[in-house]
Amino acid sequence: MTRITIFLFFFTLSTMAQIIVSGRVFDEKKKPFPTAIVSNGREKVYTDAQGNYTIQAKLFDILYFDGETKLKGRKIKYEEYCVVENTPHQEFNTTLYSILWHKCERETICTYGISFYLNDKKITTDKEAFKEHVRNGEFYTYEIRTCNELPETIEKLSRYTVLVYTEDYYNQHIKDKQK
Repeated sequence: MTRITIFLFFFTLSTMAQIIVSGRVFDEKKKPFPTAIVSNGREKVYTDAQGNYTIQAKLFDILYFDGETKLKGRKIKYEEYCVVENTPHQEFNTTLYSILWHKCERETICTYGISFYLNDKKITTDKEAFKEHVRNGEFYTYEIRTCNELPETIEKLSRYTVLVYTEDYYNQHIKDKQK
């Protein structure tokens, strides 16, 4: 009985860590986009004939949406979705637009992801390992903010910023400021 309970506990934890994201992908004419690629960085799935997809993700994953166009001289401008809510199921619909190929080569297409800060210092190395530590609850607390909600001292190139704190740092520097 004890073994079954322990197995169920760890099975529940492993299934809770997965987030299912589903939705539809459309083209610029608002028609379903079949065989668009949806990737979480570890695996990829394709949309069906109606543009539907379902993919498993983890908290702080960035889903990339890409596809091919049949229009000569054009390329699909890919979209992305940041998984910042820790809910078991999320829905995200998107539209993929085509852009001129030569315009794509000349312009730098900016993508916006997620930045991580630990105790007000930006994490620049091994972000994947750091994400896993935050997902596992190894830090005292974290806050997710959009670029509009960030203080001026933090760069605003990311769509979302995750501010992570150890307990000592939070108690000494953050707790009193929030009152």
